[in-house]
Amino acid sequence: MVCLFFAVLPALMPISALHAGQVAGLFVTPRNAAAISGDDRRALLVDVRSHSDFESIHIPGSIHVPLHFVKTRDHLKHRTIVLVDRGFSTRHLVRACIALNKSGFDVRILAGGLNAWVQNDLSVTGDPFEARAISRVSPADVFQELPAGTFLPVDISGTRDRAGAGIPFNDALDLDATSEDFIRDLARHASDDSRHAILFFNRAGTGYESVYRKAMSAGVPGAFFFLEGGLEAWNSYREHQRRANAPKSRRTISINRISCSNCND
Repeated sequence: MVCLFFAVLPALMPISALHAGQVAGLFVTPRNAAAISGDDRRALLVDVRSHSDFESIHIPGSIHVPLHFVKTRDHLKHRTIVLVDRGFSTRHLVRACIALNKSGFDVRILAGGLNAWVQNDLSVTGDPFEARAISRVSPADVFQELPAGTFLPVDISGTRDRAGAGIPFNDALDLDATSEDFIRDLARHASDDSRHAILFFNRAGTGYESVYRKAMSAGVPGAFFFLEGGLEAWNSYREHQRRANAPKSRRTISINRISCSNCND
């Protein structure tokens, strides 16, 4: 689904100085990862998600090693390592990949993560319901990725009315999921985009299953993710964040006003 090639890492440099093509060289597609981690065991799939997530669902033959511990496993220097996570965020994996390669490892990243692996109909071990659950991301997950834009945001509401919607993505695509041209337009933008994850959202976070089936059946490139609760959940989360980050004096005044609303003069 993710159309990138397994390539040799170029000269290492700070991530901010890497060109898009050089960063792309760090990634390997799910199909290629499956091929090089097969019978000849040229590559080892290292799952860096939490232990509980790994136990719930993982790729057969993969091992679980927290990302910050990979550098301590010197015996892994004799193998090509493919880092596996959910697939929504790549920024921290790119940094780790560059550092590990500089330290003598041979490391790549699974493009689109475990989500893309599932979408490519490759086998997994664990709870089948978790296979679909990994495509759902919370507002907190999205917030952690801003403003870097490591995913392609797609507004599927079709209203094209952003006024007051609280949409956090300046580069979001406006696509009507009910339109006959939806898949054609989505495929065109996804093919031209260098990001591995596509984040779909609308106001209420509904109708995602239909979009998932359409994109899957059409072979649209990319790993598909969906904003849980839609923009309503996003706006609620951001309001909670604003209140939590407000100066203590302001929070104290608000609490006092609420607690004394029924007080006598």
